[in-house]
Amino acid sequence: MEKSLRRYQLAPRFKITKERVFEIDFLRGLDIVLMLIVHFVCDLGMLDGFLNPPEVQPEWIVTMQLLCSSIFNEIVSGSLFFLEFFFSGLFMFLCGISCAFAHSNFKRGIQLAYVAVFLSILLDVADALFGLNSHIYVGILHALAIGLLIYSLVDHFSPSYKADFLCGILFTILVGITSYYYYGSGAHLTNLDLANGNDWNQAWKLLFGLARAGDDYFSPLITTSLIFLGATVGKTIYRERKSLIKRDFKKGWAKPFLWIGNKTLYAYVLHQPVFYAFLALFFLPFGYHLF
Repeated sequence: MEKSLRRYQLAPRFKITKERVFEIDFLRGLDIVLMLIVHFVCDLGMLDGFLNPPEVQPEWIVTMQLLCSSIFNEIVSGSLFFLEFFFSGLFMFLCGISCAFAHSNFKRGIQLAYVAVFLSILLDVADALFGLNSHIYVGILHALAIGLLIYSLVDHFSPSYKADFLCGILFTILVGITSYYYYGSGAHLTNLDLANGNDWNQAWKLLFGLARAGDDYFSPLITTSLIFLGATVGKTIYRERKSLIKRDFKKGWAKPFLWIGNKTLYAYVLHQPVFYAFLALFFLPFGYHLF
């Protein structure tokens, strides 16, 4: 009798550990670090935009501002624009791979939407109170939230990689069609003046990447296509949720990138206030002041 009972005893429970995928965390962290560098260069180039300069500015500061402003303009609209497009697109693609690992994408999308809307309202309030002239209407958080919600809806009814791949191709084709007919008619990518209450009748263009507005803009259409394509890779190449890099590969040098790759939302939301505070403290001794 005792032996028969032992046969039906439950197996001992072990703690299941969730293995991180090194290359995904690293590339995501690298993307964030590059974003921080670009935004810091932008802040240096626009130093007079949030700090009042002295009557006579030190020559080295003026030179630094001109250099940083020139570098930033090359990255966002000049010869280096392909770098911003590549790394921002890579980030969306990596988010799609992560979606294939998660089971709460709808919840994540809702939470991200709350943060995105809160950030937009906060910047509008700050602009009204302090005249910061900084607005975000459809930024990276908004685009990711829209993409996550669409992906979670499709994944709920059809969780196969084939559905993800098909949706990724369909959204990519839609990007091509809208861009072809819009730009083929001679139109140009315009900056909508939503902050002053103008151009709201054209706000729909923001959803299709046909116009931009504010200080941070990403096309939800392109973002959604990259999320689906990334999820396809996540469900095929990374179907076992394991890194493709050998276990004996030394990873100690990458710890800063891995850490920030796991804190992307905090890095995005908090980096500008931290930069502003640092620059204010650094340049106050040189005659700059807040008011």
